[in-house]
Amino acid sequence: MMSRIAHRGPDAEGLATFENAALGHRRLSIIDLHNGQQPMSDTEAGLSITFNGEIYGFKEIRKSLEELGDIFRTGTDTEVLLKLYRRYGTDMLSHFSGAFAFCIWDNRHKIAFLARDRFGEKPLYFLSLENGQTVAFCSEVEGLSGAFEFDRSIDQISLAHFLGRGFVPPHRTIFSKMNTLPPGTAMTVINGETKNWKYWEIPTPTMIHGSSSGKGLAESAESFREILLNVVRKQLVADVPVNFFLSGGLDSSSIVALAGEVGFQGQALNYRHSEDDSELHFARLVAERSNVALTLVEMPAGDRLQIFEQATGAFGEPFWDSSLIGVFNVCALASRHSKVIISGDGADELLGGYVWWYSRIARMQEILDMPLLDFLARMPIAAMAWTTSRLARQRAAIQASTDARLIWDRIQGRTPGTNREEQKWQGVEERVLALGIPKAALRSAQSETSSQDTESDLASVLQNDQTNYLCGNMMVKTDRASMRNSIEVRCPFLDHHLVEHLAQVPINFKVTSQADKILLREAMANDLPPEVLTRDKQGFGVKSHDLDEQRLIDHKLAERLCDFNARIDRVVDRDAVRAVVSRNPELSRPLLVLSNWADQHA
Repeated sequence: MMSRIAHRGPDAEGLATFENAALGHRRLSIIDLHNGQQPMSDTEAGLSITFNGEIYGFKEIRKSLEELGDIFRTGTDTEVLLKLYRRYGTDMLSHFSGAFAFCIWDNRHKIAFLARDRFGEKPLYFLSLENGQTVAFCSEVEGLSGAFEFDRSIDQISLAHFLGRGFVPPHRTIFSKMNTLPPGTAMTVINGETKNWKYWEIPTPTMIHGSSSGKGLAESAESFREILLNVVRKQLVADVPVNFFLSGGLDSSSIVALAGEVGFQGQALNYRHSEDDSELHFARLVAERSNVALTLVEMPAGDRLQIFEQATGAFGEPFWDSSLIGVFNVCALASRHSKVIISGDGADELLGGYVWWYSRIARMQEILDMPLLDFLARMPIAAMAWTTSRLARQRAAIQASTDARLIWDRIQGRTPGTNREEQKWQGVEERVLALGIPKAALRSAQSETSSQDTESDLASVLQNDQTNYLCGNMMVKTDRASMRNSIEVRCPFLDHHLVEHLAQVPINFKVTSQADKILLREAMANDLPPEVLTRDKQGFGVKSHDLDEQRLIDHKLAERLCDFNARIDRVVDRDAVRAVVSRNPELSRPLLVLSNWADQHA
């Protein structure tokens, strides 16, 4: 198991065995480089731990424990976890924040206690073996699938999720008999029996509206900035150099600016495909203003198919996202500069940053809340706008046309939530069913990602995207791409104290029909260049016009489908794949991912 995840910890390995338990660890040395070997034990208490991740603010926690009488022999956050468990037991989880997955073995009581961080930044998979008498766990699927024989039947609901949205949700795995500990969940194992419980839930954002005039927005922005600054300060702690991803976008620029304020001495890394689409200009403005060194890393120009297979093969489960290759390449390049990188991930889902989703939902909410007379008065105007927009593509006409469609949605009784769900699964049903997925599995997948039916539709959509997309896609992509390249990525926006604070901020301080990430722009108004504060979001995905790469992918998929030894038939019918791709050429990438995954794991 340890050899399969050596990339997650190339610096050292350790093994501790007991009468009826064993703990293994691969170490990426970041804190207390000389004394942080794991598994780590507290022999007096009969406790041992294997731990992946970082506990932020652990030095302050250690100080408070020392005041209570605890004695430490290392400078690690790992030992802090042991002391917290010794003092508080499973209630320890309310005493710290961080990105983590760990197992503490209590050898006196023969109990294993496992926990995973609140947003699933660190993974944790487990298998029940030997007729329920044994539980095996690991950070990655490969550690389990490469070490144990088990029923490898495919979970059809998870497969529907992948074929529909590109990833398996955070509470499922692709194998019916393999489990994952969901984000914000803890587990005990006693005599092979597991007991799971949620220790933290992603809070629902308030739909209260605040006054943007006077002190309302300004005070909220000031409080938010102060909390974020403190989080950044804590996440800079390491005994190795810490660097930053700096795209030049608002999120990463905000983190770098705050790091500059607290005296950060490392470097920010900007990356690009070519001069034409580079955000380098904005990154330079931020770096100069924050007094932070900027390093430009060029994306590799190697064998595209080889890079594709290397990147998509890092996940252990089928996974496809248009930005995956870019993120993987960035992490590979960043590993040459540092073991620790700080990122702006999470801000979009928390602050309403996907303007093409959230601003439209906010506008629909406005129309739903509109008094009936005002609503009726807008109908003829909207109908005229619908016609006008087809003749003239002016922005005002297009906005009015959008309103017309939203008004029609209101007449039909549709909500922002139902619109968002249709957007997520648009065009999926036909191709998923054509690939042989049972309709019941598809319906279950759709229901699992749906927002709760509440009056607070925008808040519900935000919470849903945080729960499903952020935890199931963003964090999985970040972890696998970084740890496959032996680096750790930290995400200040996901500090749970910050998230809980943001949930109480008036919704219109985050996103409206006219603007996104309002609170962040206000908070950073004096820290960032105006060009960065006002610029639109720029994506980081595959370029649809890259015909050469598309041809390579198409050819490779066709080749695999003709190979008798290919194992894709263990997942989906290859003739069905041919038929679906002929009608939907854009599916060749995720289906090649699925074929390659089947060859390795099915």
